[in-house]
Amino acid sequence: MSASVPPLPQPLYGRRRALVRAAFAALEVSPKIEYRYAQQWSGVPPRVWKRPGGDVRLVVVVPTVTRGSLPSGMDDRLRRIAEAVSALAPNEDDVHCLVAVVLYEADGADLGKSRLEEIERIWHDFGTAVPWVGVSLSEPSKVLALNCTVPLLDTNGATAIAWFDDDVEVMPNCLTALLNSFDPGITCVYGARIIGPKARPGWLTAATRMLRDSSTNSYPYGCAMLMSRATFGDGIPLVYMSDDHFYPLWLLDPHAMDPMHRLRVVSDAVVRVGPTPSRRVALRRVVRNYRNVQRVLADTDPATARYFRRRLHFGELRPARDLREALTSRYWMQLTFQVVRALLWQVLVAEVTLRGLLGRPRPAIWSSRSVR
Repeated sequence: MSASVPPLPQPLYGRRRALVRAAFAALEVSPKIEYRYAQQWSGVPPRVWKRPGGDVRLVVVVPTVTRGSLPSGMDDRLRRIAEAVSALAPNEDDVHCLVAVVLYEADGADLGKSRLEEIERIWHDFGTAVPWVGVSLSEPSKVLALNCTVPLLDTNGATAIAWFDDDVEVMPNCLTALLNSFDPGITCVYGARIIGPKARPGWLTAATRMLRDSSTNSYPYGCAMLMSRATFGDGIPLVYMSDDHFYPLWLLDPHAMDPMHRLRVVSDAVVRVGPTPSRRVALRRVVRNYRNVQRVLADTDPATARYFRRRLHFGELRPARDLREALTSRYWMQLTFQVVRALLWQVLVAEVTLRGLLGRPRPAIWSSRSVR
């Protein structure tokens, strides 16, 4: 396994690839960034760790988008993150850790600062010794939220970065398990194992569970990741808009004996995703996700793209493994669900191609949560 970082994806030749790229609007942003630390605002990243040492210097990022108030239940999810980072305390001589909440407020920067000051009070009420930094961002982009932490990482000599979406529940042992698997000397992304919300009756819950079981834990997902500072580099190219599939398609190695050797899901590191608010929201998220995957695939070599589609994205769209499985209702429900997914995928392939042909690119949508 090589410690070198593979080159970032580059535009590849081909009419279909060019049409896909033309179907997405160019991104031009000049974000304003301000930092909150020790109850003070500054335009430069704070130096949090005053003393040297620490085999691992980890920055845990929590990107969030708000509209006038904090998302429901965010204080509880922040508390869980505080518990997870505090669980590293017995090894604090080996691990330095800080938490950075990167926030965009849809109703204005001043209100966003107030929200971060509110989060700062919540964090200190937890009584954890882990330092906290707030970052106010002027654009509603999770990718931009991650990328804008680069100055904070480098000011503090970070050797690793992790991030958790603001709508996942981080289990107490999650960070410890990720760090136990972490090897800073190799290019690898470590992801938490994702479990769904507590069972509720209804087809939406069943569909969400089938979608999760079919692909989510096959590779690290963007809601809970950890990697070395070297692997993170300058961040995620903004043209891809989402972290969910950039890393799998960049680091997948289809010609290796283990194509997933740079992409590891750590089974003991667990996060729980919340219930989907509605059928409309669930469908909107899937559609956005599928469109963004196509944009990354446009810059992905054929072997990697083929492995991803056949083995990961649609890995459960397959014949029954044996007669016993073929006689179960679960197999046919799963197969029907996967066929519907594949049909939706093809519809969106056609839509993206048509937009490219007509020169009608989609506006950039950088967050699953509506903020406009």
